[in-house]
Amino acid sequence: MKSEKTYVGLDIGTNSVGYAVTNDKYGLKKYHGEPAWGSVVFDEGALADKRRKYRTARRRLDRRKQRVLFVQEFFAKEINAVDPGFYKRIKESALYREDVEDANTLFCDADYSDADYYKEYPTIHHLIVDLMKNPKLHDVRVVYLAVSWLVAHRGHFLSNISLDNIESIKDFKSVYYTFMEFFTEEKPWDHEYSENIGNIIKKKTGVNNKYSELKDYLYSGKKPSKEVTETFPYSREGILKLLAGGSYKLKDLYGKDEYDEFGSVSLGIDDDKLMEIASEIGDDFELIKMMRSIYDWATLVDVLGSYETISEAKVDIYNEHSNDLKMLKHLIRTYCREKYDEVFRDDNGGKYGSYVKGGKGSVNLEDFSKYLLGILNSIKPEDKDLQNLEIVKSRLELQICLPKQKNTNNRVIPYQLYLYELIKILDNAGKYLPFLEVSQDGLTVKDKI
Repeated sequence: MKSEKTYVGLDIGTNSVGYAVTNDKYGLKKYHGEPAWGSVVFDEGALADKRRKYRTARRRLDRRKQRVLFVQEFFAKEINAVDPGFYKRIKESALYREDVEDANTLFCDADYSDADYYKEYPTIHHLIVDLMKNPKLHDVRVVYLAVSWLVAHRGHFLSNISLDNIESIKDFKSVYYTFMEFFTEEKPWDHEYSENIGNIIKKKTGVNNKYSELKDYLYSGKKPSKEVTETFPYSREGILKLLAGGSYKLKDLYGKDEYDEFGSVSLGIDDDKLMEIASEIGDDFELIKMMRSIYDWATLVDVLGSYETISEAKVDIYNEHSNDLKMLKHLIRTYCREKYDEVFRDDNGGKYGSYVKGGKGSVNLEDFSKYLLGILNSIKPEDKDLQNLEIVKSRLELQICLPKQKNTNNRVIPYQLYLYELIKILDNAGKYLPFLEVSQDGLTVKDKI
């Protein structure tokens, strides 16, 4: 007889549904002499906003893949003439090498392999800088790699700066005035605009030091008020502490006891957490949004440093990391050898490997810095290494030691900076890759990209 499952009950508490196995006449069947009862356990239903995040992420990823496919089409004919298997190797790059035909993921020429490529260009930003500044003929494949990366990682679209005035992105004045215009009746402080405010906010120093400098400059050393009034419904102290990079309780910032359950907020928290707060506090979030714009400005200026382009700054970050790592390895190997394996070798690269790789279960910058400081504070170096020890310790205390290329600060980069680099690369490459200048339907391939 044909078996059927007859569902007989739903248990919300355990996310399961019970059923009985019956024949086609609904007679209860038996299994090893026992009634054939069973249950199906299912995942708990997710809230609409959580599912919305997943859908948004999928759409964003799909659009990124589509942009890369367009670039592949533009380069396909030229690349196929040089290396017919190039795109296939890229597609298979995520697979184990024993599961594919070629051990290389990008280049397999007789005189140029992946090892040669990564020696020449340790990061994608090294390649981008070379293609922007070096007019010599480059392989069409490396031009594709740079162009496809820039098209995939194109930055946010929240800034209105012009490509003809790209240096204005470091200007603090417009960001500051937008922030001050938010306050209609009273301003948070009675002080004329000055670049000194921006210089203090972007300074690489501790939160307490930065807060003290802002307090001295904006309030003549007096402690800003915590009180929330009708004409100024925010805590001045809270605003200053948040702009200094610290955290502050939401209930104290707005003077609303109902916000006590949300705890403290800082301007450096991730976007998901920030959006959760926004959904809970409604229009009050506008103040945090305004302060976040100043925080993002300071972060972007820090990322760019003295450079005009993101990739030049990223190359400098790579060099900083390399120098920090060299000093750190020397100090631990020389004066604390028993900790060397724990830091750099155990469990796929030790604590350092966990920090660099990132992802779920990894060590974050704050915890990693505290961990290393705990080791270095016990070291008593020789005079020749004393200066390097102080340099590493000071950078760890400020949490700027061993900076990573990929971090949450990348969210503040506007698309204009990446577009500027893309145009520079295509202008250079157009001189030795004629297909970029071929016009179709009134547009060149360069224009379409």
